[in-house]
Amino acid sequence: MQRLFNYLAGSALLAAAGLANAITFDADYGIINGWGQINSWYGADDNGNTAQFLFGLDYGSPVRVSQQAYDAQYGSDLVYAHGTYALTNFAYARQYVDVQSGFDQDTFTQPDFIFTGLEMAAFSSVYGAGFSSPTATILLYHDTVQVGSLSVNLWEDHFTWFASPYSGPLDHVVIVSAGQGQRWLLDQIGLAVIPPAVLSPTAAIPEPETVWLMLLGGAGLLARFAARNRSNLARSAA
Repeated sequence: MQRLFNYLAGSALLAAAGLANAITFDADYGIINGWGQINSWYGADDNGNTAQFLFGLDYGSPVRVSQQAYDAQYGSDLVYAHGTYALTNFAYARQYVDVQSGFDQDTFTQPDFIFTGLEMAAFSSVYGAGFSSPTATILLYHDTVQVGSLSVNLWEDHFTWFASPYSGPLDHVVIVSAGQGQRWLLDQIGLAVIPPAVLSPTAAIPEPETVWLMLLGGAGLLARFAARNRSNLARSAA
């Protein structure tokens, strides 16, 4: 019940936010000559709240690259639509990038999140078509079950926003390139964490159904106690 309430509340906040705060990858720290590897990222989610997301822990870390460094190295005129850095699965073996939420400090769990979509482009093929991913597949998971997917076509000369086909809670979004060594660029990704329930470390909050059964049980015990007292009083009077 609490999980459903959190999901509904998160969805309402997401709708109210108008998808104005998709995660981007701008920051100069960890960058050398316009390039820098990451495995976690703090950014403002779709609700405007600062949240941590983990990238690539299961399959290897992706890389941030600045527009200036990318255009200079590959002779590209690709314009980054949002900010000056984009994410890419640059390493040859990184066909998959797994996106998860970071750990909540109150519950020590990874909360579910809503995924609204992402903005992608194909990597430059100037050094060979095998380095560019003309397509990508986005796999959506919740509780180890795949609940949706999205297949998209990518272009080298511009970024395109692709909306998510699934609006329910997720715990993994896996971005898969067309093949090993084939790369893409990710300019922004729409994510919004569903706030987890904050429970007492010594006692859990019971579900409403459980509370109702406890009340019924208590009422039954009181009735039984009252009936026994009346019987005892009747015997004493006799």
